[in-house]
Order: sequence, then C-alpha cells, then structure tokens
Amino acid sequence: MYDEVTIKQNEMGHLHIWRGRVVPYAVGKHFKANGKEADLYVQADGDIDAILCFLPKDEREDVKAGWTVVTEWVSERHFGE
Repeated sequence: MYDEVTIKQNEMGHLHIWRGRVVPYAVGKHFKANGKEADLYVQADGDIDAILCFLPKDEREDVKAGWTVVTEWVSERHFGE
C-alpha cells in the first residue's frame, strides 16, 4: 500500500493519479506534476467508476468537482506491480 496518492480529474472526466503528494498543473487538457505524466491514467468510464467507488464519499465528490485529492486508497496492483 502506498502512503499517499494524488488524484486529479480532467475536463473530459479522465483520472490522473500519481504516487505520493504532488501538485498537478494543467498542460492542455491533461495534467503533469513535477514535470511528469501521471503514474496511472484512467479514461474508461467503468474503470473510473470502479476507482472512485473506493474513495470516501467526500473525497469522491471533491474529485468530481475538479479538486485535487490526496488520499491513501491505492494498492500496488492499481499500478501494475
């Protein structure tokens, strides 16, 4: 389990997820943090819903509202490790 991950949803509804606490910034319709793409980029609606359902309700609502959320929910399997 990672201590923290940062989640940001772009205007198309896709999720950008980084390991650790980072500050994402917009690059066109996508986001980067510390000069790199997200560790995990999710664009399929079913996958987005599956990931968001793991978040507490308040964090899920914050992501959908466009806020950057730092949380402790992602296991290594989400990153393919």
